[in-house]
Amino acid sequence: MKKLTAIITAIIMLAAQGPAYALGEDTAYRLSSEGAGVWGIIASYSADMGMPANALPQSLATNSTYEQAEFLMASKALGRDVSAIAGIIKRSQMKNGKLADFTDGTGEKSVRAHIWGIIALYSAWDNGYDKSSALRWLKTKQNSDGGFGYEAGKPSDIKTTSEAVLAFKALGIESEEAAARALSYIEAKLPAEKNGEKLAWAFFAKHSMGKDDQKLYERLRSYELPDGSYSLSSSNKTYNYAATCAALLALKEYENGYSVFKKLHNADMFKDLRRTDYAYLEVMELVNRGIASGYPDSTFRPSLKVTRAEFAKFLVYALGYENSPARESITFKDLEDHWAEKTVYTAVGKKLINGIGKGRFAPDQNVTGAQIVAMLVRAKGLEGIAARFEGENWYDGYVSAAIRRGLIYEGFDPETSATRAQCAKALSKLY
Repeated sequence: MKKLTAIITAIIMLAAQGPAYALGEDTAYRLSSEGAGVWGIIASYSADMGMPANALPQSLATNSTYEQAEFLMASKALGRDVSAIAGIIKRSQMKNGKLADFTDGTGEKSVRAHIWGIIALYSAWDNGYDKSSALRWLKTKQNSDGGFGYEAGKPSDIKTTSEAVLAFKALGIESEEAAARALSYIEAKLPAEKNGEKLAWAFFAKHSMGKDDQKLYERLRSYELPDGSYSLSSSNKTYNYAATCAALLALKEYENGYSVFKKLHNADMFKDLRRTDYAYLEVMELVNRGIASGYPDSTFRPSLKVTRAEFAKFLVYALGYENSPARESITFKDLEDHWAEKTVYTAVGKKLINGIGKGRFAPDQNVTGAQIVAMLVRAKGLEGIAARFEGENWYDGYVSAAIRRGLIYEGFDPETSATRAQCAKALSKLY
């Protein structure tokens, strides 16, 4: 699972140059409007762009496994129940592990149908098929050069190979030899590639496996048009739907630190948190980044109060400090043998949080809005601004600085204990 490990660097970068990728209104409308197509819906979802409910029919009359797979992902992006579609794809699996070309369980040619069947079932959080045999079948179709062709026996191509890498990622085998060979094939073919869509898929695949490539990033961005859309050719700078969708998926993965497929995978995972609820997007951002998690009973408990130790952990992980050494020169007698001892000392060492006096930290005391805002201000390096303001309460300067710099979260109350949902709102201000 990939998570954000250097969010401060990202904050500095984004502050300097703005979002990694922003669409103009016309292009955003084209991608998310009715009739735009499933990949426009999926790409729009990756960027949290609103989509009309009628952008997709309720069902798809086709026996193509590939088309059902992309329809599943677009449907889940719209918040629909996709269990029936997942069932159709699962039932297509053949005895040899192949997710068949057609939903009646026939057809062994299409490698892409198999690849996207795997990714779609991952997106649906459906493991009710034979993943081991599906992986074995996919490996048998890897060509000697390490790449994959769109059909069994066909020459390798960079797009299908990039898609296969994403399937490997969905199956959790990014460290295996087959994935490494596929990445090597992509690397070898990239210098001569001049197709904007294929470059986007290659960038997506490489970055999802933790292979940063700044030169490829710059090459891909050279295909960008003034309105944020993308062209297929560097010489013919005209809007191309497929290239724009692929670029949006790839660059949002780069910007967020997680793929749209992981976002789909985690969506609707909590039975007590709906997409229309307060802080849903912020909560899921923390979950997708690996900063927060739910409970074994599939709940997130958004209204549960958060302790000082818990918020310290959230903050340390959000800032990528989880592997930083803990400061040993400061000790709190109520932290000895506490589960959050190391994390709290890391936060203290980074000057994000203080004790409450008399050698105590009060790790199990609920964190207040004022304490959260003070930590956000420190994390952003704004204590100088806070110090200029004199008020009756210890936190007045921090609140003033937070208001000036847009760090006040919805529902903020300085003296009230914060909930898990409010903490998600607060942490979202960091990125």
